[in-house]
Amino acid sequence: MLFLNVFAVVAIATGASAAAIIPRLERLAQFRVFGATECNYDNLGVSVAVEGDASSGTCMSLKGDDVHSIFATTIHDDCHLFLFADEKCTIAKVEVEEEECLSTTGSFKAWSIDCDPF
Repeated sequence: MLFLNVFAVVAIATGASAAAIIPRLERLAQFRVFGATECNYDNLGVSVAVEGDASSGTCMSLKGDDVHSIFATTIHDDCHLFLFADEKCTIAKVEVEEEECLSTTGSFKAWSIDCDPF
């Protein structure tokens, strides 16, 4: 019985220490989208670009939401976040700055992120 208790403690400790060294993916950007201009009303939620989910230069849809403004809360130092007026990331490329509200009279349909290797 004592052997099983010691074995259980060793197994738990080994698993816990292994979990502590699992690398975490970098958060590349986090931004909030709004259905109204000036980042004031009609909060449509938060989007997060995580290393591995959004590879550099990949066009990501805003999922049909009628997005009129965006507020970037976080952009990784080695990255640039862009918004587009179409879902293929070809029309009206605009760079978003961190802690800035970006509004449009039209709507944003997609985004992409470009990051230098880090």
